[in-house]
Amino acid sequence: MGMLPTSTKKAKYDIVAINYVTKWVEARPLATITKEKFSYVGHSQGNGVIEAANKIIFDDVKNRLGEAKGLWAKELSRVLWAYQATPRSSTGEPPFKLSYRTDILLPIEVGLDSYRIEVFHVKGNKVGLRANVNILEEEMEAAHQRILKYQLQAAQYYDSGVKKHSFFVGDLVLRELATSMPTKQVKLQPNWEGPYSMAELVRSGTYKVKTLAGEPIKNTWHASRLRKFFQ
Repeated sequence: MGMLPTSTKKAKYDIVAINYVTKWVEARPLATITKEKFSYVGHSQGNGVIEAANKIIFDDVKNRLGEAKGLWAKELSRVLWAYQATPRSSTGEPPFKLSYRTDILLPIEVGLDSYRIEVFHVKGNKVGLRANVNILEEEMEAAHQRILKYQLQAAQYYDSGVKKHSFFVGDLVLRELATSMPTKQVKLQPNWEGPYSMAELVRSGTYKVKTLAGEPIKNTWHASRLRKFFQ
C-alpha cells in the first residue's frame, strides 16, 4: 500500500501478505519499494482477500492515530495483533488459533489473573499443545468448509443483483473486450468484440465459444461477459 504519510521510521509504503486459509496477516512498513522486488499477485481471489485485510487494518490504524498520521508504522504491530486475535467471518476462528494450533492468550488475561492463568500447569500445557496438533487437520478442514460456505453466500448475494443471460449452442454472441483483451482496450474503442458462435455449455452460466470458422476459443466465459449478437 502506498504512498502513505511518512512515518517516524521514514516508511512510506506497506507490504501486506495473507495466508489464504488461516487468514494470518503479515505487514511490513518500507521506506522504498521497487517493481522488481514486489508485484501484485495474479490470483484474483488472493487480491480480494488482501484488499479486505488492508481495509480492516488501516481503518483501525486510522482510528487509533487521529491526526498523528505519521505514527502509522508504530501502531501497525498493535493493530495486527488485534486482527490475529479476532475470529474472521469466513473461517469462524481467529487467525492465531489456525496458525499456532491453540487459543490466544490476551495480555489483559495475564494482568487480571484470569482462570487460564490460575489453572496453568507447565506439564499439562505441553500435553495439551501436543493434543491440539492431533486435531489441527480436523480444524483446518472445518475452517476450509466454512470458507467455501462463506464464498457461496457472497456469490449468491452478488448474483442476486446480476441480470441473468441464457444462451444455446449455435447462438451468435459478442464477448466483452475488457475480459478478452484487457491490455488492448483503450478509450473510444467498442466495448464488445465478435461475433462468436456458442460452442458448449460447461455449467450453469459458463460457456465455451468458437469463431465463425469453427476454431475453438481458449478458456471459458461467464454469461455476464457475453451478449447476444443480432444480425
